[in-house]
Amino acid sequence: MRHPLQLMRIAGLLACVNSALGALSLNFFSPQNLPQRNVFEIALAGSIPGRVILLAEIVAYMVYGLLLWRVTRPEEIASPQKRTLLLIAVQILLTFVLFSFDVFYMVAAELGLLFPLSVAGPWIVAQSLMETASYFTFSHLLYWMYPPEVMRLPRPVGVSIVCMTSLTYYSLAYSFGRLGSREDRQRRELAALQKMEVENVRLADRLAIARELHDSLGHHLSALSVHLQLASKLVTGDATQSVAQAYELAKELLTDVRRAVTHLRATDAVQLSIALKAIAESIPAPKIHFEVAPEFTTIEPVASHVLYRCIQETITNAIRHSGARNLWIQLRQVASVYELKARDDGKGARDVQFGNGLTGIRERIEELGGELSIKTALGEGFVLTVKVPQTLTP
Repeated sequence: MRHPLQLMRIAGLLACVNSALGALSLNFFSPQNLPQRNVFEIALAGSIPGRVILLAEIVAYMVYGLLLWRVTRPEEIASPQKRTLLLIAVQILLTFVLFSFDVFYMVAAELGLLFPLSVAGPWIVAQSLMETASYFTFSHLLYWMYPPEVMRLPRPVGVSIVCMTSLTYYSLAYSFGRLGSREDRQRRELAALQKMEVENVRLADRLAIARELHDSLGHHLSALSVHLQLASKLVTGDATQSVAQAYELAKELLTDVRRAVTHLRATDAVQLSIALKAIAESIPAPKIHFEVAPEFTTIEPVASHVLYRCIQETITNAIRHSGARNLWIQLRQVASVYELKARDDGKGARDVQFGNGLTGIRERIEELGGELSIKTALGEGFVLTVKVPQTLTP
């Protein structure tokens, strides 16, 4: 199934193409004495050839379509900027100049994709007033927009009907855009959470392998070496050489196991960093900024797993609850501890609410003898600090 956001973008482009084709058909297949149909033709008729005016209209529709495609990009929807409002303002201006009020509905839907009602509401009201003023100012050109009886009504009544009708339709378009924005955000959240879970399984597997190598295989090989060393002192004859070879082989195997565990420890910090950066690239909002200190080169698998779970929960909370645009995550070694510090620029909260996720993190950290502190306030974001001792063994 195609993503709803892509369907909305395609629908917007098709609306532009349909309007442009309509302008072409009227110019090529209709009588030449048609009344002017938009601001271009009103302002330029008589001074510029009709084909040039038509070309200007087509270019205007193309610019509108490009702006629509630019404004509705997933990364723009995830984190709209001030320039986004400027681009939408240009779209509204083009719509007014072309008298193509059908694409006004696409602007309202774009506002729903990008902004809450507190920002989009004034724009929708302004669009409704603009359409109403255009209809009554250029009624001889826009007679097709409303039943002719509207013009026969007392002017205050007619204006109220047109304004409320356009406001209703634009509000519906905005609502559809808002639903699309919500579904897009939920899809991104689900994709990010799935990726984090995959990485969590991978890190958990590394931890399990390290434990198995150290606690089980390493232990048995150590015991085997002791018994073979003892056997070499008890046996005589031809068996002496075989026992000695078995003893040397057991020592080599134990060395290989220790080397493998050391390799897991030495590369785990790098793997953790790679995993986190891969997750950050898949999450458009909030934008995640990682800072991994150069000395953060060796880390215990147990600590790696716990820190990853802490970061995972922090990212999840930032996506779902904070409304943040940015999330900064710092990993470093301080004295004899691994330190994780995460902060966002979200809305914050009056008090810290320890749900299942934060409670689980706190329990994991306390089991390792670490510390967890959280600071937040309304309008001041969320700051999480974790300290885990370095003297852990897998």
